[in-house]
Amino acid sequence: MEYTAKRDSREVSHFHYLYYLSKVFGRILETDFEEICHENGITSKIYDVLTVLKQKQTCSVSEIAQLGLMHISSAMNNCKSLEKDGLVKLMKDQQDSRVTNVALTAAGEEFIDKITGQMKHADFSIGEILDSAEHDIGIKPSFVDLHHIVHHYCDKETMNYISGFK
Repeated sequence: MEYTAKRDSREVSHFHYLYYLSKVFGRILETDFEEICHENGITSKIYDVLTVLKQKQTCSVSEIAQLGLMHISSAMNNCKSLEKDGLVKLMKDQQDSRVTNVALTAAGEEFIDKITGQMKHADFSIGEILDSAEHDIGIKPSFVDLHHIVHHYCDKETMNYISGFK
Protein backbone atom coordinates (compact mmCIF):
# COMPACT_ATOMS: atom_id res chain seq x y z
CA MET A 1 0.00 0.00 0.00
CA GLU A 2 1.36 3.39 -0.97
CA TYR A 3 0.94 6.30 1.44
CA THR A 4 0.99 9.58 -0.46
CA ALA A 5 -1.92 11.74 0.66
CA LYS A 6 -1.85 13.36 4.05
CA ARG A 7 -5.19 13.14 5.80
CA ASP A 8 -6.51 15.18 8.68
CA SER A 9 -7.57 13.40 11.86
CA ARG A 10 -11.26 13.98 11.12
CA GLU A 11 -11.02 12.12 7.80
CA VAL A 12 -9.10 9.28 9.45
CA SER A 13 -11.76 9.09 12.17
CA HIS A 14 -14.41 8.89 9.45
CA PHE A 15 -12.57 5.95 7.84
CA HIS A 16 -12.39 4.20 11.24
CA TYR A 17 -16.12 4.81 11.67
CA LEU A 18 -16.88 3.29 8.24
CA TYR A 19 -14.55 0.38 8.96
CA TYR A 20 -16.34 -0.55 12.17
CA LEU A 21 -19.80 0.06 10.70
CA SER A 22 -18.95 -2.36 7.88
CA LYS A 23 -17.69 -4.96 10.37
CA VAL A 24 -20.90 -4.76 12.40
CA PHE A 25 -23.06 -4.84 9.26
CA GLY A 26 -21.12 -7.86 7.98
CA ARG A 27 -21.47 -9.61 11.33
CA ILE A 28 -25.26 -9.11 11.30
CA LEU A 29 -25.55 -10.73 7.87
CA GLU A 30 -22.95 -13.39 8.57
CA THR A 31 -24.69 -14.55 11.74
CA ASP A 32 -27.95 -15.25 9.91
CA PHE A 33 -26.22 -17.03 7.01
CA GLU A 34 -23.98 -19.05 9.32
CA GLU A 35 -26.97 -20.25 11.35
CA ILE A 36 -28.61 -21.71 8.25
CA CYS A 37 -25.30 -23.15 7.05
CA HIS A 38 -24.67 -24.74 10.45
CA GLU A 39 -28.14 -26.33 10.41
CA ASN A 40 -27.12 -27.95 7.10
CA GLY A 41 -23.70 -29.12 8.31
CA ILE A 42 -21.62 -26.70 6.23
CA THR A 43 -19.58 -23.55 6.75
CA SER A 44 -20.31 -20.20 5.15
CA LYS A 45 -17.26 -20.69 2.88
CA ILE A 46 -18.70 -23.99 1.63
CA TYR A 47 -21.95 -22.12 1.01
CA ASP A 48 -19.98 -19.51 -0.97
CA VAL A 49 -18.47 -22.25 -3.18
CA LEU A 50 -21.90 -23.76 -3.79
CA THR A 51 -23.48 -20.41 -4.68
CA VAL A 52 -20.70 -19.65 -7.17
CA LEU A 53 -21.23 -23.03 -8.78
CA LYS A 54 -25.00 -22.60 -8.78
CA GLN A 55 -24.56 -19.51 -10.95
CA LYS A 56 -21.65 -20.77 -13.09
CA GLN A 57 -22.36 -24.55 -13.13
CA THR A 58 -18.69 -25.27 -13.98
CA CYS A 59 -15.67 -23.05 -13.35
CA SER A 60 -12.09 -23.16 -12.16
CA VAL A 61 -11.04 -23.18 -8.53
CA SER A 62 -9.41 -19.79 -9.23
CA GLU A 63 -12.77 -18.37 -10.33
CA ILE A 64 -14.40 -19.75 -7.19
CA ALA A 65 -11.72 -18.07 -5.09
CA GLN A 66 -12.18 -14.78 -6.93
CA LEU A 67 -15.98 -14.73 -6.91
CA GLY A 68 -16.30 -16.24 -3.43
CA LEU A 69 -13.81 -13.70 -2.05
CA MET A 70 -11.53 -16.33 -0.54
CA HIS A 71 -7.93 -17.50 -0.85
CA ILE A 72 -7.22 -20.05 -3.59
CA SER A 73 -6.16 -22.68 -1.03
CA SER A 74 -9.43 -22.22 0.87
CA ALA A 75 -11.38 -22.62 -2.35
CA MET A 76 -9.49 -25.82 -3.21
CA ASN A 77 -9.87 -27.29 0.29
CA ASN A 78 -13.59 -26.53 0.30
CA CYS A 79 -14.01 -28.05 -3.17
CA LYS A 80 -12.20 -31.22 -2.06
CA SER A 81 -14.50 -31.46 0.96
CA LEU A 82 -17.56 -31.03 -1.26
CA GLU A 83 -16.24 -33.67 -3.66
CA LYS A 84 -15.94 -36.18 -0.77
CA ASP A 85 -19.62 -35.49 -0.03
CA GLY A 86 -20.55 -36.02 -3.70
CA LEU A 87 -21.75 -32.42 -4.15
CA VAL A 88 -19.15 -31.37 -6.74
CA LYS A 89 -16.84 -33.02 -9.22
CA LEU A 90 -13.21 -31.90 -9.64
CA MET A 91 -11.52 -32.39 -13.00
CA LYS A 92 -8.38 -31.18 -14.75
CA ASP A 93 -8.85 -28.67 -17.53
CA GLN A 94 -8.46 -30.21 -21.01
CA GLN A 95 -6.27 -27.35 -22.32
CA ASP A 96 -4.21 -26.64 -19.19
CA SER A 97 -3.60 -29.46 -16.71
CA ARG A 98 -2.52 -26.92 -14.05
CA VAL A 99 -6.13 -25.71 -13.87
CA THR A 100 -8.69 -27.60 -11.80
CA ASN A 101 -12.29 -27.16 -12.84
CA VAL A 102 -15.23 -27.79 -10.55
CA ALA A 103 -18.76 -28.80 -11.51
CA LEU A 104 -21.84 -28.96 -9.35
CA THR A 105 -23.33 -32.48 -9.27
CA ALA A 106 -27.06 -33.14 -9.25
CA ALA A 107 -26.79 -33.81 -5.49
CA GLY A 108 -24.94 -30.51 -5.06
CA GLU A 109 -27.59 -28.62 -6.98
CA GLU A 110 -30.33 -30.24 -4.91
CA PHE A 111 -28.43 -29.36 -1.70
CA ILE A 112 -27.92 -25.67 -2.57
CA ASP A 113 -31.54 -25.41 -3.72
CA LYS A 114 -32.65 -26.81 -0.35
CA ILE A 115 -30.58 -24.20 1.51
CA THR A 116 -31.85 -21.41 -0.76
CA GLY A 117 -35.40 -22.56 0.00
CA GLN A 118 -34.69 -22.39 3.71
CA MET A 119 -33.31 -18.87 3.30
CA LYS A 120 -36.52 -17.78 1.58
CA HIS A 121 -38.39 -18.62 4.79
CA ALA A 122 -35.76 -17.45 7.29
CA ASP A 123 -36.24 -14.47 9.55
CA PHE A 124 -33.09 -12.51 8.82
CA SER A 125 -32.09 -10.04 11.52
CA ILE A 126 -31.19 -7.51 8.85
CA GLY A 127 -34.81 -7.51 7.63
CA GLU A 128 -36.05 -6.35 11.00
CA ILE A 129 -33.25 -3.78 11.18
CA LEU A 130 -34.11 -2.39 7.72
CA ASP A 131 -37.78 -2.19 8.67
CA SER A 132 -36.82 -0.30 11.82
CA ALA A 133 -34.63 2.08 9.81
CA GLU A 134 -37.52 2.69 7.42
CA HIS A 135 -39.75 3.52 10.37
CA ASP A 136 -37.13 5.83 11.93
CA ILE A 137 -35.98 7.73 8.82
CA GLY A 138 -38.92 7.29 6.47
CA ILE A 139 -37.13 5.30 3.75
CA LYS A 140 -35.83 1.76 3.55
CA PRO A 141 -32.08 1.69 2.85
CA SER A 142 -31.43 0.54 -0.72
CA PHE A 143 -27.63 0.21 -0.58
CA VAL A 144 -27.19 1.88 -3.97
CA ASP A 145 -24.25 3.82 -2.52
CA LEU A 146 -22.69 0.61 -1.23
CA HIS A 147 -23.17 -1.02 -4.64
CA HIS A 148 -21.39 1.92 -6.27
CA ILE A 149 -18.45 1.72 -3.84
CA VAL A 150 -18.06 -2.04 -4.28
CA HIS A 151 -18.32 -1.59 -8.06
CA HIS A 152 -15.15 0.52 -8.00
CA TYR A 153 -13.30 -2.13 -6.00
CA CYS A 154 -14.29 -5.32 -7.84
CA ASP A 155 -13.57 -6.37 -11.38
CA LYS A 156 -16.45 -6.64 -13.85
CA GLU A 157 -16.89 -10.43 -13.54
CA THR A 158 -17.06 -10.28 -9.74
CA MET A 159 -19.51 -7.38 -9.88
CA ASN A 160 -21.72 -9.26 -12.35
CA TYR A 161 -21.65 -12.27 -10.02
CA ILE A 162 -22.60 -10.15 -7.00
CA SER A 163 -25.33 -8.40 -8.99
CA GLY A 164 -26.84 -11.80 -9.80
CA PHE A 165 -28.17 -11.93 -6.24
CA LYS A 166 -30.35 -8.82 -6.63
